[in-house]
Amino acid sequence: MPTLYYAVGACSLAPHIVLEWIGAPYEAVKVQYGSPELLAVNPAGAVPTLREDDGWLLTQAGAILDYLSHKHPEANLSGGDSLRQKAENHRWSAFLTSDMHAAFWPVFMPYRYTTDESEEARAKVVAAGHVLVHKQFATLDKHLEGREWILDGKSVIDA
Repeated sequence: MPTLYYAVGACSLAPHIVLEWIGAPYEAVKVQYGSPELLAVNPAGAVPTLREDDGWLLTQAGAILDYLSHKHPEANLSGGDSLRQKAENHRWSAFLTSDMHAAFWPVFMPYRYTTDESEEARAKVVAAGHVLVHKQFATLDKHLEGREWILDGKSVIDA
């Protein structure tokens, strides 16, 4: 049975949702970033981390989602098998795990984006982050106009 190491409020939510949609048995282990328990399976101390029964580890939400969709084709969550459907899957996976995800970093970790430790400087970084977040949501909103799912049907990308 696979084990998903996750943290609350993290991008590990998407693989957790997909595992529920698939319906196959799995174990979910709640961890803290950098905890000894997480570092024992992922030296980077990051979530999500998926461990298979044989000890094989997979990290990065996009890779885990792609893996799960191919491991469980019966769940029909890959987004399609044509070349263009696969490309759209990769496009939106990259958008969500890079553009969208990174847009939130200045909001939650403004200290990474300025050497000025004043509250004013950090507030400006957070405000700039909000602009980025709104831009990315506008891209997603435009794509979703008249659609129920990001791809042609329910897929790992929607998680």
